[in-house]
Amino acid sequence: MDERRKEPRINVDWPIKVFLDDRTIKGVAKNITLKGLFVSCEEPLSLKENYRIYIYTPNHKDITVIGEAMWSTSYAIDDKNAYVCIGLLFIKISTEDLHSLKEIIQITTEE
Repeated sequence: MDERRKEPRINVDWPIKVFLDDRTIKGVAKNITLKGLFVSCEEPLSLKENYRIYIYTPNHKDITVIGEAMWSTSYAIDDKNAYVCIGLLFIKISTEDLHSLKEIIQITTEE
């Protein structure tokens, strides 16, 4: 399969929180680029909606983004556990958070 991304993508296992109007959804970021991330969580998100997301990186620098849910799919782990995979495109990220993310990606891709 051809990789269409121009930005480097790294595999991660970082906790996230997605903030909704009335609650938060916990999940895990599975991979990330400077443009977006792929997450797994227990609840679906509405496509084409924007969400505030906290990403807890290993260097203890929380990154906050506004991301748009671009695609979603669900899969069952077993009869009781189903998880939702969601691709999110970054709509807004601060210059400071973008710089932190660039550093993490650069360090990881050089290893």
